[in-house]
Amino acid sequence: MWTLTFDSDESANQFGLLVRIAKAGNAQAQYELGGMYQQGQVGRPSLMLIGQPDYQQACQWFRRAAEQGHAEAQNSLGIRYNRGEGVPEDHAEAVRWFMRAEAAGSTHASVNLAMNLVRGLGVPRNIPEALARFRAAAKLSDPLAQYHLAALYQEGAGVATDMNAAKLWYRRAAEQGFVPAQSLLGYSNVAESGQANDLIEAYVWLSLAADQGDANAQRNLAILAGKIEPAGRIEAQERIASERRRQQGQRG
Repeated sequence: MWTLTFDSDESANQFGLLVRIAKAGNAQAQYELGGMYQQGQVGRPSLMLIGQPDYQQACQWFRRAAEQGHAEAQNSLGIRYNRGEGVPEDHAEAVRWFMRAEAAGSTHASVNLAMNLVRGLGVPRNIPEALARFRAAAKLSDPLAQYHLAALYQEGAGVATDMNAAKLWYRRAAEQGFVPAQSLLGYSNVAESGQANDLIEAYVWLSLAADQGDANAQRNLAILAGKIEPAGRIEAQERIASERRRQQGQRG
């Protein structure tokens, strides 16, 4: 498995090379090209810039790679069927592709299949099967799986309600930079306790989520700001800076 990288000064040449490799039948190139169309990178002055997605073209390339057994292309095609982007919305077809991708080793596809199992989209609702998939992927550090596993513990869906387990998995997702988990973890610290340490903890996670555009976090942070003493804010800012450095280190 290899990944194509681009120098923005040579975008046209690099894109042309990618197209030639994809047309020659290379599944990874086809997948990467589909991703570029999906992200709206095609036709931009630089491949680093994002424009309007072209889901139809993306699906064409994802399908060519998927039919060769490329697991992440199969997963990506399943997502497009789930959302009706570039192809007609068809949850059963999405499930078919997720299952093929899961069988080929895609953790992302296993998580997407689990979400359909929870919602009963394209497949009968089956919380125990979804839970098993979320658990397996969460242990592999997939933040989306960790987030949904936490939600099942919080809701008591398919498992006994366990707020400690819910907060543990929300935290693990939040520590990987997963914004919805950061926002929810911050809110839960506000809602469950008025203790100074909990408010500082809440301020840290809400700030991290708010900085990435989460509207709920921004609203809750504005409410919380007046409840923290100046010394608490200084401590929170130090912890925010430390958490950012830690997450950047994780990303390498």
